[in-house]
Order: sequence, then structure tokens, then C-alpha cells
Amino acid sequence: MLTPSGLLSVAPFERKNLEKFLRSISSGGGTKSSSKSSQGLSQKLGVLGFFEPSTRTKLSFEAAGRQLGISWLDLRPEDLSLQKGESLEDTFKNIALYGVNFFVIRHSASYFPHWVHRWTQLPVLNAGDGTNEHPTQALGDALTLYQLAKGKKLEICFLGDACRSRVAKSSIRVLKNLGHRISIVDESRGENRAFAKAFEISLAPRKKLSSFDIVYCLRLQKERWAQAAEEPLSLSELGKTSKLMDAGPVIWGETMQREIQNLAPERNLILKQAENAFLVRLALLQELQK
Repeated sequence: MLTPSGLLSVAPFERKNLEKFLRSISSGGGTKSSSKSSQGLSQKLGVLGFFEPSTRTKLSFEAAGRQLGISWLDLRPEDLSLQKGESLEDTFKNIALYGVNFFVIRHSASYFPHWVHRWTQLPVLNAGDGTNEHPTQALGDALTLYQLAKGKKLEICFLGDACRSRVAKSSIRVLKNLGHRISIVDESRGENRAFAKAFEISLAPRKKLSSFDIVYCLRLQKERWAQAAEEPLSLSELGKTSKLMDAGPVIWGETMQREIQNLAPERNLILKQAENAFLVRLALLQELQK
């Protein structure tokens, strides 16, 4: 799945390559840290550059890398010389001189991981850039549904702040590429209609949520100045066989009502998404040795 620039966007993904990647992980072929794999990666040095708070993404990359023998440099914004007047470009150009093999970057500015690659000419794995993309989360979501669907094309509806969600943008692109049918809830807001038109997906009334195979909840992006929010999802809005997804963090009482915690594990896919995002990141780090 990687290119010479690393993994900056889901845009270049071809369906056949996506399916091959997901099939490989599902069969265990892309995530086994054999002695040969670990040996090949033992001298790799990666940089974890997280300029926004992160729990799942950062720790899963770090844990996957440690399984494979990767050494990490933890690049913390508060430790940089930006307050002394150094530019980010000069910062990254200097870091690239320290035997670094690749970067994992999260930043509030859209396309910032692209800039890091341009400055350093090293592979960059995009761990979330502004309101733009979150490629590894999208691949984890795709893996979750690949294992669930077994070739069936699913009806998936996103509920929440899709317009500012990088998770939604990447996951919608990937899931559409795989042939799933995607909708977002129409809350009679112009931005939702514009979003649906831009991504060539459908609008669905909230009262029809029970008809979808998957309801994917998105949190309110408060850090990106989101104002309006839908009512929390209730258990009664789901169909009897509908399954639930949420990339996290789950904000109980805001994104969904606490009663949904009682949803049967085979219908609540949230922890499976987290597990599969880890497996995706493990597979991508393994790919760096090739």
C-alpha cells in the first residue's frame, strides 16, 4: 500500500490493491512479526511527530513498531525550537539528518504530512492532517467491514460532523472504492447537502437509520469550530441487525446515549475497529522493510 512518499492519502488506492492488502491482513500474512521481519526492521528509526492529542493512533503505531524492533524518536511540539524562531521546515530538515528512516505525522494543518515529505524526501505515514484525511483509520475501518461483509456490499450511514471529520473523508473514499453504498444523515443543513454532493453519496433522513447495515457515529469536532450537533444516537434508532461503528474517542452522552454500551459485542464494532487499525499500522510498518 505504500508509495515512495509513504502513505499520505487514500486517493491513489486502487480497488484490487486494497482488496489484496485487506485479504493479506485477514489471512495473517501481513501482520506476522516473524524473526526475519523483525530482523529486517531492527535498524529502522522512526519519528512520532504528533502535534495534536492522540491516544489510539499514536500508541498503536508505537506498539506495532516495538513489536517489529523499530526504534522511535518522540517529537513533542513543546520540545521544539519554534519559540526561538526556527521554522518547521528547518526543524524537519535537521531531524532527517539523524539516520531517520520515516516519519509518522499528525498535525492540525491539512496537508502538513505532505510538506514533511517534501522537506525531507523521506516516507511519511499520515496519522491525521487537519480536516483532510486519516488514511490508516480508513484502512482499519475497511478491514473491519471486509471481515464482516465477506463479499457483500453494505449500506452504511454516517451520523455526525462529517464535514469536518478527516475520518469520514478518508473512510468514505475507501469504502466507496470497495463498492459499499454510503449515505450521511441529512439534518437539513446546507453543509451536509454540499458534502454529499462533493463525495457523490446519498443523504438519508435520520428516521431511516434502522434500515442501514452500519451506522457510523462521528463526534462533534469542537477543536475545529463545529457548532451544531445532532442529538445523541439512541439504541431505539438502530435496526435489529444494525451494527455500530465509531473511530473514537467515544463521547458518551454526546455522540451516543449510554444505553448503547449494552449493545451486543457482535453488533458493536468499535473495539474491533481499534484492533484492526493496529493491525493495519503493523502491516504498513512491516512494508517499510521491502
